[in-house]
Amino acid sequence: MLDRLRRMLGIAFGEGVLENADPDDLFDIATGYVTLGANGYQPTGEAAVCVGTVDTTTFKNVLRDVDALLDLEGTSPANRIETDDSGYTWAVFEDADFEGLVTEVYTVVDTLLEQGVGDYLLAAVFAFEHDGQAYWIYNFKRGQWYPFVPQRRYTRDTETESELRDLLEGELELEQEADREYPFWELPI
Repeated sequence: MLDRLRRMLGIAFGEGVLENADPDDLFDIATGYVTLGANGYQPTGEAAVCVGTVDTTTFKNVLRDVDALLDLEGTSPANRIETDDSGYTWAVFEDADFEGLVTEVYTVVDTLLEQGVGDYLLAAVFAFEHDGQAYWIYNFKRGQWYPFVPQRRYTRDTETESELRDLLEGELELEQEADREYPFWELPI
């Protein structure tokens, strides 16, 4: 079953590893959140980076290095590292300053790339609130953004997702293929 899930994720996220992704795309959400805020979507101050099956020790060592770098820069280190039921590892960040949060996520991603474990990057996720949780997900395999609004377990609010797409059309490089918008049901944020 785990192999089947991994194959499905390969389809959802694309087989090419970081072909189209540019970590600088993460900074686009730093301007997009202004538009979201003007429309009632407030950032929760939480974000996360998801990596696939990578040696946990290697990942923790990279995150330790990132934490040290962030401490030197005066920003928050990763608050916690979690592994979900699917075996994916998450670095979870909390920061009331949204632009600082984006910088922290970017620093983790950049360090992972420099350390040679960028092939395992799956997604960066930023949480927002507006009559419930809404997320913006950056798919590293595709180099594109998409909204994810869970209503309840295994049900998405596609109407709200469509509204969110319309809000940030032109501000973010949006995913055009709906079957590539993987629903992360076990988000740690």
